[in-house]
Amino acid sequence: MTTSKVWYEKASCKIHLDMHCPEWHESILENFDAKRIVEQVAAAGADALYFFAKDHYGNAYYQTRIGHRHRCLGDRDFLAEIIAEARHVELPIMAYFSVIWDNHAAQAHPEWCMRNPNGQALSDTITSDHGKWQYVCHNSGYAEQLSQMIDEVASQHSVAGFHLDMLNYDFGGQSCYCDNCRRMFRERTGHDLPEEATWDAVWREFLEFRYDSVERLFERLKQTALRHDPASCVVMNYHASPDFDWRVGQQPVRHSLPGTLGTGETYTPAFGDLYPGMESRFIRNIAPGKPFELVAWRMNRITDFTVKPREQLRWEILSCLQHRGSVMLIDQPMHDGTLDPVAYDRVREVFQEAHQLEPHFHGEFVTYVGLYYSARSRDLYARGEQEKFLLPIMGSYKALVESHVPVDFVFDEMLTKERLAQFPVIVLPNVAALSEFEVQLLTDYVREGGNLIATLDTSLYSEFGDRLEDFRLAEVFGVSYGESVDCDNNYFSNLTEPYTTGIDRRYKVLNQGCFHRVERRTASGVGDLHDAFFKRRFPDQFFSHNIHPPHQRLSDALYINRFGRGTCIYVPFGLDRSYADYYELPEHRRLLANLVKSLSPPPLVEIEAPLNCEAVLTQEGTTLRIHLTMFNPLRQSTTLPSLDQPIRPSIRMEEAALYQATVRCEKPFQSVSAVRDTTDVQVDRQQIIEVTCRDVYEVLTIEL
Repeated sequence: MTTSKVWYEKASCKIHLDMHCPEWHESILENFDAKRIVEQVAAAGADALYFFAKDHYGNAYYQTRIGHRHRCLGDRDFLAEIIAEARHVELPIMAYFSVIWDNHAAQAHPEWCMRNPNGQALSDTITSDHGKWQYVCHNSGYAEQLSQMIDEVASQHSVAGFHLDMLNYDFGGQSCYCDNCRRMFRERTGHDLPEEATWDAVWREFLEFRYDSVERLFERLKQTALRHDPASCVVMNYHASPDFDWRVGQQPVRHSLPGTLGTGETYTPAFGDLYPGMESRFIRNIAPGKPFELVAWRMNRITDFTVKPREQLRWEILSCLQHRGSVMLIDQPMHDGTLDPVAYDRVREVFQEAHQLEPHFHGEFVTYVGLYYSARSRDLYARGEQEKFLLPIMGSYKALVESHVPVDFVFDEMLTKERLAQFPVIVLPNVAALSEFEVQLLTDYVREGGNLIATLDTSLYSEFGDRLEDFRLAEVFGVSYGESVDCDNNYFSNLTEPYTTGIDRRYKVLNQGCFHRVERRTASGVGDLHDAFFKRRFPDQFFSHNIHPPHQRLSDALYINRFGRGTCIYVPFGLDRSYADYYELPEHRRLLANLVKSLSPPPLVEIEAPLNCEAVLTQEGTTLRIHLTMFNPLRQSTTLPSLDQPIRPSIRMEEAALYQATVRCEKPFQSVSAVRDTTDVQVDRQQIIEVTCRDVYEVLTIEL
């Protein structure tokens, strides 16, 4: 028996009108035309429209009796007008609410403001030194006002749901210290709010208090909406993606699950070109099977009025859709409330193509490597030094995706024996802080035949982020911790097969940071690890720069340990971090791929393609689909004469690349076909497929 899908399970392409409009000029929104907007959005092929009820300034776009109505509306109700026009084309309307940014509420009620330890009211400093938007506190009387406003909209307007944005804390993390939060924390814990990071039990209570505050406010607002329509779609815009940490007050799994949809932002100018695929994998693995959406901009930068090149727009949207999510594409109206017709012509082309490709967005994802994402290590080990955990995660992900190895995320917040068993290989990228529960599950996983790759500080810290005398996984690693070699850089060399494929054994490969010397217990050592000549500090400079060359051999480079029916490889240096940072080298990627392949059974298919070509595998019965998305960036120019400034302009793409790919199947297949007529497919012995493609997106359908 099949059940019919609700609208948000069918809506793959959506438009979000980002209308944070101030009131300082009478011409703002003067030409707003709901009929014309709905016509443009519907003609573009959008399946839903996200429209503002309240913006960051605190301006409401409907006839509110509780909040502050945008003065340029006059007596009009823009939300009601949009809903009325949308009925004619059966376009669902999601009502957008900005939550913790509200200037009018902050000015009217200073006691509601979010405050730092000194008692100063907080404002957004992303857009200016002085701040554009004021923060209001989750635990203040503002929660009641916002709940009443959602009740207003839910009871008076036929919306399909609510998109609740900015439920996070300020991005600096030292909040909130208003009177309400101080009182509530003392009642809850018996302690005063810690005003600096001590990383002790009270500080952990502080983090938990903030997590609870976000969750509690969202749950209150969600229940307010559901009272009027139990089928309403209520989404919390999410700030616990890989690039964030404890400061925003959200955890990856915990704060994604309560929403009707999972959601994540994929702004390539801010997060890079790996992010659409990475965020898609991240969100869909939090709750497999749950509908989710990825947020992208139709502009080149986040804050301009340009139109993305068609090929880049196609690449970003299809990179998300191939993961069976949906895309919420952000647009901004002109100052007068009109929309750019050029943008909608371009969006229409891409949305129409996306709908045509929907029959290919099916099947179960082929699993191979589980990449372990530890919220505990993110918050309690990295302790605000984001790069200590983020860079290893990014480096591992980048290396695996560029090696065309299927990779999914495994989360500490929802770790089970069954989840681990789905993967022949689990990678622990500097997962330093592990609980006893995690240690036991990972130990059993390897003992029962699983394979583990762990780097640097993995399991060297307690679940609270405190340094231990030995690895908690020492038995699995087959080594005990000895000492940390304090150097800025280190070098590996002289690996043996199968780890040295594509790596010259003589080459001393540069890595970032310190490494650990360990005492072997049951593990076998492979290769050489060298320190640098000196640390880079004045006056210990080498030649004309501060990077020091390799010096003495201090330890083995890898440790391989058979444990039960499985194998663990411990890497005592930051292999993953190195590939994510300044000195990334092909040898870093090749070594990580070699480690994975040495441990895993033969994959269903092996793919050779350019590094910028990302592969996603899905299977329905005997039908295997290989989704290929190819990013073809334009060359960047340079920056001003400074070594610590980003290169400009940002990465973008204007044309599809002509590339070749080879697919080797483990067993002979029956047939293969490509979506694009322009793609050339050659078959050798029903096991090898040679592809020549010139498109940002291709699907190979193989009948096994």
